[in-house]
Amino acid sequence: IVLGFVLMALSQVLIWLPPMRGESLVNVAYAAAMLGIFWFGFTAAIAPYLALLPEMTEDLGERVKLSTFQAFFSQVSTVVNGVAVPVMIAALGFFNTALALTSIALAVFIPFLAVVKEKPPEEVKAAKLSLVEAVRITFTNRVFLYYLIPTALLVLTVNMVQMDIPYLVTVSAGLEKQHVSLFYLPLIVASVLMLPIVKKASGRYGKKKVYMWGMGLFGVPIVLLATVGLTSLDPVVLIVIVGVLGGIAAAPLFVLPNAIIADITDIDEQMTGYRREAMYFGAQGLVTKSMAGLAGVLNSALLRYLGYAPGNDLGIRMVLVVAGLALIPAVLIFRRYPVTK
Repeated sequence: IVLGFVLMALSQVLIWLPPMRGESLVNVAYAAAMLGIFWFGFTAAIAPYLALLPEMTEDLGERVKLSTFQAFFSQVSTVVNGVAVPVMIAALGFFNTALALTSIALAVFIPFLAVVKEKPPEEVKAAKLSLVEAVRITFTNRVFLYYLIPTALLVLTVNMVQMDIPYLVTVSAGLEKQHVSLFYLPLIVASVLMLPIVKKASGRYGKKKVYMWGMGLFGVPIVLLATVGLTSLDPVVLIVIVGVLGGIAAAPLFVLPNAIIADITDIDEQMTGYRREAMYFGAQGLVTKSMAGLAGVLNSALLRYLGYAPGNDLGIRMVLVVAGLALIPAVLIFRRYPVTK
């Protein structure tokens, strides 16, 4: 985690100090190297960081509580990214903004190092498996697949919507770029307010039901968003309403995935005799990042062949329809997930 965090911190500052002035292939290579280092560091830090969750507590309720805190601070960072960072860039420039944000991250990270205590290596049943065997066991674990496939479809949906929103706002709704916040701010506020309810509902009804409800309900406002500008309802009002409804439905999707994987690793330990949290979080990251890439391909194809211009925006609307409908098989598959606690 420390190594990955250092690589992230250095690369996100150094990328704003290109070696050549103006456009240059040297700068292209430099930017590619810095981005490669950043994402290598991200993977190196985040996979073991997430893998600490099931090690911190074996209590299912406490895992949901920890995941709720993770979701809360993740949403806070999203607000900072969307609201404060553009202001900082305008006032300070890219390099100084990166330096300031990295300093804030360091201030948050140092207490983490001081407080979080890992179990001694001799107390952890580390897997003595080859990489090929470890991957094979992970991707043939049916319990994991019943979770992973729906979550991959969910990530596909979310990324398709994120890529499409700027087109919808500026082309279909006829608004300005800054009006994209009309969707995101209500979504974030509603999802944060819903976090305590999600935590309580998960304890009462189980993570499976609450996560499944979230996936199913999230598709409704997404499809509704495709009607912007086609009804008598003011586009601004409709976008805000959809943002609120989306936030309510999305709250379980922010909270529960990490807690669910923690439960899956307990099942895996019963099957293999080893603790393999990082392998499962890594496998999820590999698949979900691939789905994010697929979202870009699908969006590009739909926009190109169906249109993304004023008066010819069917592609923009169909992206949302396809994204919403992708959650139907996600829910149907997740119904077979066997852990109901």
